[in-house]
Amino acid sequence: LHVDYAANMAWLRQYAQPPHKPNMRSVLIVAGDISDDLGLLRETLAALKSSYWQVLFVPGNHELWVKGTKGKGVGEQSNHGDARNSIDKLWRVLGVCAEEGVLTSPARFGNLVLAPVHAWHHASWDSEPDIPGGIIPRPGPLTIADYAKCEWPEEVTGSKLPQHGCIQVAQYMDRLNDEHWPALQAALSGPGAPVQADVTGAGWTSASSVSSLDGGVPSSSSSSSSSSNASRMG
Repeated sequence: LHVDYAANMAWLRQYAQPPHKPNMRSVLIVAGDISDDLGLLRETLAALKSSYWQVLFVPGNHELWVKGTKGKGVGEQSNHGDARNSIDKLWRVLGVCAEEGVLTSPARFGNLVLAPVHAWHHASWDSEPDIPGGIIPRPGPLTIADYAKCEWPEEVTGSKLPQHGCIQVAQYMDRLNDEHWPALQAALSGPGAPVQADVTGAGWTSASSVSSLDGGVPSSSSSSSSSSNASRMG
C-alpha cells in the first residue's frame, strides 16, 4: 500500500469506507509494506479493520526500517517508535496489530486456514545465473534500501559490524514461525482447536469472501529492496 505517498493514502481513505455490512463476513489479507511509520501503520490498519470483518497482516521489509527518512507527502519524519533496531521494530509493529485487532498468526475461517509466514530475503535464494555484461550493480546501501534503512542487533547477526544481507537474519525470521507451528497444526485439525482466531462459530459461511489487497494503488514505492516476507508474505 505504501501509504507514505499522499496519493496512496488518499486512495486508501476513499477505499476503506466503514462500516462493513454486518451480514458480510469479509476477510482482507494485507501482504506487507504499509509504511515504516508506526502512526501511518496504525491509521491504515484501523481504517481497514473498520471496513472488513477480519484483517490479516504480515509485516513487509518497509515496516522494519528504523533509519529516519523524510516522508513522501504525508509526514515529515517517520515515526519508528524509538525502536532500537529492526527486530525491536518488528515487535512494535506486531504490537500495533494486536492493539487494532488485526491477525498476524494462523486463523481458520470455516474450511479455510490462512497462515502468515515470517521470512527475510537472502542471496542464497537466488539460484538463477547472473545477467551478463555487469549491468546489475552489486548489492549495497546505495542499491538496496533495506541495507541503508534496517539495523540488525549483534545477538542476531553475531557481529558488531553491519551485516546487511547476512543469512542469520533470514534464519532468525524463519525461527519466528516455529511459535505458530502448533497453532497451524491445530487449525488444520478442524473446528474447535485453539488458534488465534477460530471464527468458525462467528457466522462464517461458504458465501463469505476473502480478499487480497496487494496492489491497485495509484503510486508505488521506488525502493529497490527485495520482498521481506514470504507469502508475500500473507
